[in-house]
Amino acid sequence: MKFHGIQSLRGIAALAVMFHHLGVLLSKEKYFGDTIWVELTLSGARGVDLFFVISGFIMVHTRASNPNRTRTNFVANRILRIFVPYYPIYFFMTAAYMIMPSIAQGGITIDVSSVIQNLFLWPRTSLETYIPVVAWTLTLELTFYLIFALTIFKAGKFGVFVFSAWMVVCLLNIWFQSPLMIFNPLNLGFGIGVLSYLALSYIPNAIKAPVFVSAVLIFTFLMIIGPDRDDNAFINIAYLLVSGVMCATSTQISRNIFSKVGDFSYSLYLCHYPVLALLFIIAFRANVAHTIGPIGLATLALVVAIVGSWIYFRVIEVYLFGIIKRKIPLN
Repeated sequence: MKFHGIQSLRGIAALAVMFHHLGVLLSKEKYFGDTIWVELTLSGARGVDLFFVISGFIMVHTRASNPNRTRTNFVANRILRIFVPYYPIYFFMTAAYMIMPSIAQGGITIDVSSVIQNLFLWPRTSLETYIPVVAWTLTLELTFYLIFALTIFKAGKFGVFVFSAWMVVCLLNIWFQSPLMIFNPLNLGFGIGVLSYLALSYIPNAIKAPVFVSAVLIFTFLMIIGPDRDDNAFINIAYLLVSGVMCATSTQISRNIFSKVGDFSYSLYLCHYPVLALLFIIAFRANVAHTIGPIGLATLALVVAIVGSWIYFRVIEVYLFGIIKRKIPLN
């Protein structure tokens, strides 16, 4: 079963993150240098919170829809689904940073250690050292997949207890602030996503639409009052909880333009920043950026990023991953 509502939320989350990074580029001093752009798009980073909740939701659905799947098969499937699309972007950007160090965001040093860390998405305390910029979230995803496989997947009540204990530690870390990524409070999103899926059968269909609309309005309100993740711990938790409500009440949504974007949201998530950054470099070096202006360049960059990501999705996630699935049974 495919949830078009969940796919729609995926598409919206990916677009939100892309708009955030577009604002960051527009605000860079070497480009247009007007900070109003990053201020307007800062809340787009909250798409990451929604992504984590969706991930928890989908993993429980994956488990429930294929109860005979082995733990090894599940982990192998998730690892391949992350790394197969990730590696082409990672190697491209690493090579680009080596050739033109000036285009790398602050904090990135291309040495043997950083290459190995990014090659395996190894956890670290400095999130600025990830290539590409969104790759730190993939480390959290991998952590969740592993803990999910070892606990909830086939470990009975004890596994549920261990998973719940992990969630409690992540919640407490809002105040203790350990730098370890395994205890990052954002991991709470995965647990909320799990609960969101489990709540599906308890929510009457008659109230799903109004509750969903209300949750969207609350999420929008939170984006206005607390766009920055460092603002308030309770606002951060509210984002995750409201995301869970949106997931649990979105199941009656039919296919739409956002669900179509959701189909290639992972490719869009990976590709958008490299494409946007490349277009900005080309536009400014060709001295056409100020001629078309920030709105014109932003519009062009968004169109190219979306179309390019869709092509990447068809080539890598559909064609290449299809070949891998035929050679390695993953279902």
